[in-house]
Amino acid sequence: MSDCDYVIVGSGAGGGTLAARLAEAGMRVILLEAGGDPLEDPARHSPGMPEDYQVPGFHPLASENPSMSWSFFVRHYANDERQKADWKHRHDPDTGEPSIYYPRSATLGGCTAHNAMIFVAPNDSDWEDIWKRTGDPSWQAREMRRYFRLIEACRHRRCWRWLQKWFDLDPTQHGWTGWLPAERALPPKIRDLQLLRTFISTAWRIIFDGSSWTTAIRRLMRGEADPNDWRRLRQRADGLCYTPLSTDWHQRKGTRERFSTRSPRRSFSIRKIAPWASNILRGSAFIAPTLSRTPSPASGAKSGRRARSFWPVAPSTPRNS
Repeated sequence: MSDCDYVIVGSGAGGGTLAARLAEAGMRVILLEAGGDPLEDPARHSPGMPEDYQVPGFHPLASENPSMSWSFFVRHYANDERQKADWKHRHDPDTGEPSIYYPRSATLGGCTAHNAMIFVAPNDSDWEDIWKRTGDPSWQAREMRRYFRLIEACRHRRCWRWLQKWFDLDPTQHGWTGWLPAERALPPKIRDLQLLRTFISTAWRIIFDGSSWTTAIRRLMRGEADPNDWRRLRQRADGLCYTPLSTDWHQRKGTRERFSTRSPRRSFSIRKIAPWASNILRGSAFIAPTLSRTPSPASGAKSGRRARSFWPVAPSTPRNS
């Protein structure tokens, strides 16, 4: 591996982001992942795909779709009878032991390929507690908020987005130009009238809660329905919130999309993996998207018990020798 600077194992929220950031900085990176691209063949044409991956409401199905998951079996309880009471109880096919079915992601994007996409920042008090426990000031809430804003591309506060763009007014402290879009899921129709009545009555009680009309409206205008509004996070305010999702026009977006999205800053192409990598990965060869300026032919094959992917990530800009 003398032709790379870093080898990253795992393409999820941690490893995938790290690999992308290193490549953007001009480093040569190899990214290893125990699975292929969920939206490329053969996974794309597997049962349930690509909808299980793309549709936010299908995330429980994504976590168990065999085209992008590993079937792990774990023990939650020492008592077998209590173990069997779990609705995911079944016998481990390898050991025959009574176990709990515990599928984990095995695809490009890692757990960002099957999570629920909920994008909610912790309260400031959580970060401050970590800072006090560790004595490390980099954990302070204001520092963490800075990173949050670098990540986020908020699309659910359009008025504040416009005011920030033209007048630099932004008490919400949202991020507007990050790589990860945050959207609000609002179904156009709720067909279950009983569910709708329950929702409205619950929201009414939470919003007003003995408050006057003016107080309730003022709280809503202040952004208290937005869980990521900085003013709310500072006050540790409880109450009714909508749930921002990390979606791009209401389709899943994770670290996979960070690699595959074309932008002026970096371009992506596909090339064959190096021959020596096939030996390392037990003869498995896979199509590998790369951060590189020069497109090259794509080819691939796979073998072995489970798909393993080798993703050489080249620098997005030439490095100085």
